[in-house]
Amino acid sequence: LPKSDIPDIDLGSGKRHLLFVGRLEPVKGIDLLVQAVARLAVEGVRVDLHVLGDGSMRKEMERDVLAMGLQDCVFFKGFADGATVAAYLKACDLLVIPSRSEGMPVVFHEAMQVGRPVVATDVGDLGSVIREYGVGVVARSVSSDGIAEAIAEALRRDCAAFSEKTDEVWR
Repeated sequence: LPKSDIPDIDLGSGKRHLLFVGRLEPVKGIDLLVQAVARLAVEGVRVDLHVLGDGSMRKEMERDVLAMGLQDCVFFKGFADGATVAAYLKACDLLVIPSRSEGMPVVFHEAMQVGRPVVATDVGDLGSVIREYGVGVVARSVSSDGIAEAIAEALRRDCAAFSEKTDEVWR
């Protein structure tokens, strides 16, 4: 979809919005991301995490979110079609790819199309591409702490500056 054709969705104001898109499986690191959001909450960083996708870890992650008291800021939306993914990408502040192992995921390219910065673990080609083009922040480790620190750094930086650079990757 051209950026102008992507529908607008209102995720609410007062918080920054993070997006995870993918299978809810151990390799994709959704557990690390939920733990990172818990750490950010303790540190006073207010974020909402929108989770698009489904998988074998969904029930466990929903239980963990309740146990950590994050039900007001972590939202499991289930499977989403391309138009829904595009709308969430456009509405969120950051796409987070917390994978333990990854190639070059399609959602990274989709984020570049809509000018959305990315926080990712340094696996596969993701870290080198993010650093080369300056389109986000790479976590120092594949851990909840590394991911939380990368999210906090990305939120401190000017997202508009990232967005200008995403066009270079997409071209």
